[in-house]
Amino acid sequence: MPLKPDYVTVFFHGGAWGSGTPKFYRLYGDILTETEGHTVVLIGYRIYPAGSVENQIEDLGLALKWMEENRDRIGLFRTAPFILSGHSSGSHIGSMYLIRRSLNPELYVGHAAISGFISISGVFDIWAQYRIEEFRGYHELSPLKGCTGPELHHMRYVLTEERLPPTLSCLLLFEWPNSPFTSLPLTGSTAQFRLYTHN
Repeated sequence: MPLKPDYVTVFFHGGAWGSGTPKFYRLYGDILTETEGHTVVLIGYRIYPAGSVENQIEDLGLALKWMEENRDRIGLFRTAPFILSGHSSGSHIGSMYLIRRSLNPELYVGHAAISGFISISGVFDIWAQYRIEEFRGYHELSPLKGCTGPELHHMRYVLTEERLPPTLSCLLLFEWPNSPFTSLPLTGSTAQFRLYTHN
């Protein structure tokens, strides 16, 4: 399938921070490529125990920097905007990357500009997720505690317009109907915001 100039969608796979692989999401990439005209890049990253959440956020940043530096060599159109997308834990990693990049832009010079973010069943509050796992009795088996370590309590965040990169023009969330993001406070953001709930 030839690369198309419309958009470059960079996708981070899910897998509870400790499993998963880009090839599981090849169909997602095919759909965006064939029906929407996107060039889709499925990113692999270090999963627990080989990598922590911090390593995973770092891997996403390294991938975006490398793609920006090598656009011509790998055939990415110079003017094509980048869209970041992720599923479940991959969405969490993408969100953390965007927030950190917005708060400390000087650390991300040379990274590809992100014009949109598509989250699919994302995890947006790590502490709340851990409490759910604890209640269900599998928190010691889940990779979550191990891959976050002592940073578990500090991985909480809320997406607000103050924490979004200024280049972000579109934010799409695909969530369950009872998601806390059904009332996401983005009224002051310049980004177009849409929330889609699963049936």
